[in-house]
Amino acid sequence: MNHNSETTQSLTLYRKYPMNEKIKDRSAYLIGDVFECSNVANFSKATTIHTITDSAFHIMDVLINDSICYKYIRYKMKAYAAPTKIAELQFYGKSENSEHELKGELICVSPNDQILLKQIAFTSDNDYFTWFQLKNYLNSAKHKPGDDNSSELWFGYELEKPVSLKA
Repeated sequence: MNHNSETTQSLTLYRKYPMNEKIKDRSAYLIGDVFECSNVANFSKATTIHTITDSAFHIMDVLINDSICYKYIRYKMKAYAAPTKIAELQFYGKSENSEHELKGELICVSPNDQILLKQIAFTSDNDYFTWFQLKNYLNSAKHKPGDDNSSELWFGYELEKPVSLKA
């Protein structure tokens, strides 16, 4: 028996820590939130591509079966629930038969609100230990829920060019 030979095996770790009740409770605030796409910057003609219906997830892949190419994509919150936290949010699309992460200019309901933009930037920094935390935004925001534009809160991307999201 050769003790010096090494055998390697691939392993994919999807969750380092088990789902607990605290995380499930926080995830419940996301139920009803939607992902929308549009070719109109103000989303007046938006297509809902996914609605969050389950709070028992941590990392989730959603496959889209819509072959239309879109210029804008956003995440829209249904309510101002202070415990809402989002660590990472990534979108993928296909062009020329290859899948790639979609990048673009960050857009949001209040494009001049530096506090909101700072919070949103945490969703695309590739760091699972930083996150968009709605509580931080609400505690420092000029607008409170129910004021002017704050009846809905959303953020997303203006893509470089229209892209198909079909898996």
